This record gives sequence, structure tokens and C-alpha cells, in this order.
Amino acid sequence: MLERTPQHGIVEVRPEAEAAFTAEIDRRMAGTAWSSGCMSWYQDATGRNPTIWPDWTWRFRRRTRAFEPAKFTLTPAPRAASAETVTA
Repeated sequence: MLERTPQHGIVEVRPEAEAAFTAEIDRRMAGTAWSSGCMSWYQDATGRNPTIWPDWTWRFRRRTRAFEPAKFTLTPAPRAASAETVTA
């Protein structure tokens, strides 16, 4: 995911952070009703369920409440060009 913000330029999730998060969720989904082998609209073409959070919603909120800069690449916003008046 890329997001441009006026203060920070570009905020990009580090690939290793995304891979670790995805692996954890996949491990926790194993054995749940959503990954039991039954087909559902939650599953992608490979049978993986990338949409369901396998825990309580309050735990998701607690986990995502704080920004963890180490898990992101932060690119500063470019400096604004100076406003010069051009006369002909």
C-alpha cells in the first residue's frame, strides 16, 4: 500500500513486515470455519481467505491503534517550489 500525505510524502509498508503479518494471519486462520475447505466468497482463486480477521475486532483495533514506523519506509514530501514572480 502506498499513501501520500502532505507531511510525510510516501508511507509504504516494508515487504518483510507485510509478509510476517500475512504469515501470522494465515497460521491463525488454519482450522477455523472460514478455512475448513468449504468454498466461500471470502476465498481467492487459490482457496486462501485474505479478508477475515481471525480474532475479536477489539484486538484488531488495539493492534492497529499505534503507527509503527519501523514497519514502513517513509519518504519525505518534496519541498514546495519557491513562489517567484516572473515578469516579461
